[in-house]
Amino acid sequence: MRRAILKVRGAREAVTEMREGAVAAWKTGEYRGETFGWETVELMFRDITPERWRLLQRLQAAGASGMSQAELLRPWKRDPRELEGDLRKLEEIGLVESLEGGGLWVPFDEIEIDLGLSRKVA
Repeated sequence: MRRAILKVRGAREAVTEMREGAVAAWKTGEYRGETFGWETVELMFRDITPERWRLLQRLQAAGASGMSQAELLRPWKRDPRELEGDLRKLEEIGLVESLEGGGLWVPFDEIEIDLGLSRKVA
């Protein structure tokens, strides 16, 4: 089962977490998922908008057979260029991939958003 984890972390925290995760995975041999990170929640929500989240949901529900852009347009009254731009951004991030015969799909069985808010100790 492939898993995507969308996280908001500062650069220093991200490096530490990546190092610790790699060491743990190497020691245990367990797959922990693939992490996609942003430094701020604003940057994440600029990339993962509500419209793009709905696209991820529809594509993920379609499974490995994926969907064409025309199929994605049917239930919504959206400008095809806007849809294409959203899909391109999701591909750039790595959450959507193209299929050989055309169409797109989400290669992850699970997508999790990990947001944390903690008080900084002086």
